[in-house]
Amino acid sequence: YGPRRDNPPALTEDAPLRPPKGFAYAEDKAACEALFRTFASEHPESCVSILRGCVVMGPNAANFITAALDKPLLIGVRGNDPQMQFVHEDDLAELLLRFTTQWHPGVYNVAGAGSVRWGEAVSLAGKRLIRLPGPLASALAELAWRTHLQSDSPSAGLGFIRWPWTVNTGKLGRETGYVYRHTSREALEAYLNRSA
Repeated sequence: YGPRRDNPPALTEDAPLRPPKGFAYAEDKAACEALFRTFASEHPESCVSILRGCVVMGPNAANFITAALDKPLLIGVRGNDPQMQFVHEDDLAELLLRFTTQWHPGVYNVAGAGSVRWGEAVSLAGKRLIRLPGPLASALAELAWRTHLQSDSPSAGLGFIRWPWTVNTGKLGRETGYVYRHTSREALEAYLNRSA
């Protein structure tokens, strides 16, 4: 959906996709979904299921959040500490199995119960968080991106640690009966405790 200042507390599947401009990963996901939706409308006899997953966590996770949490020092945007959701890799594996063996066409949000604030995630990881004013954080992130001092994200990626982007997963539970085995916090902790 994209992190936005005006996002509701829990985005539903009918919310518009608004990936941050310049954040290629999110833009590519939205473009792929558009292709799947076109295929579904042209082939109504097919079962096209779109799982809009949050960040995957667990002992084997490797993504933009795990890369950030592995750094010794992280930034936040002063005055912002958004809730984040995670899905445990085991829950996602179970959902993928269900959706490949059962008929559930449509769009479904995927996230473990509850959420964790960015500052709390950094604290659980035992890292230091420096909160910068929004304009300064954006300028530094963009400068570091353009000069190749960091390759994680252009400044557009700061939205994920600034604005809300949590989802409502009620539709998935109602239509599939799936009950997550891990909360968002447990999924994050499974990653953080992976070597313990």
